[in-house]
Amino acid sequence: MEKPLISVLLSAYNAGATVARAIHSCLRQSVTRIEVVAIDDGSTDNTFDVLQDLAQKDHRVRVFRHPNMGLTRSLNQGLWLCRAPLVARIDADDECLTGRLQKQMDFLQAHPDYGMVGGQVLLNTDTGLKVLALPVTHREILNALPRDNPIVHPSVMFRRQLVLDLGGYDESFRYAQDYDLWFRLLRRAKAYNLPELVVLRRIHSNMLGEAHGQAQLACSIRVRIKNLAISPNPLVSLEAIVRRAVKLPVYFPVVRQFYRKHIKKNK
Repeated sequence: MEKPLISVLLSAYNAGATVARAIHSCLRQSVTRIEVVAIDDGSTDNTFDVLQDLAQKDHRVRVFRHPNMGLTRSLNQGLWLCRAPLVARIDADDECLTGRLQKQMDFLQAHPDYGMVGGQVLLNTDTGLKVLALPVTHREILNALPRDNPIVHPSVMFRRQLVLDLGGYDESFRYAQDYDLWFRLLRRAKAYNLPELVVLRRIHSNMLGEAHGQAQLACSIRVRIKNLAISPNPLVSLEAIVRRAVKLPVYFPVVRQFYRKHIKKNK
């Protein structure tokens, strides 16, 4: 069996209704030398049965299972299971659009100084389809990074060894683990978002970010605080911290501690 060119990394929790569609969208790509590393993160529904059925029908699907540990730890486990030099992320309720893997692989092969490549995202919301326009060039991504996450996690393809060298995802972050990784990765390599749509992302009321919005917002604040010293623009990062903190009064103690440590002593 030939070594895959791309490992598609997917961690699923109670995604039995959608995970087959997500994996099929990867298997239908024009690049055939791929593997799908599909991890069941301790689901209580039929996710594992669906994954096993897919693996029996296509040898490129490799299925693993472990007790529930959350997305961040599950992805770190998956990074070590991937066998290809390039890793593409996808979530269990999203779909790769036509040509995504080929375009991203071609870009990284042609630009060795780039560590990751994303793309534009088509959102499927309760009110219809919407294009999420993201910064394209490396400079635009750096400028956007302190304010917002400029690369959508399930749209990205990155160099596996580079991410492993960085220590993988920071497991202290249950959410916004991708945002933290981008800060660290962009100190070592460049990034790019293809101007084309690369993924269909479903946004619905019971998604991770909707159900756990406050915790997700708190993690994004912590990411900016942690990476303030390496931010492309620390002042903009600080402004973003403050703007988000006022939306989250329950987490003011975290911000107050940051203020005392980093700002008040310098006055």
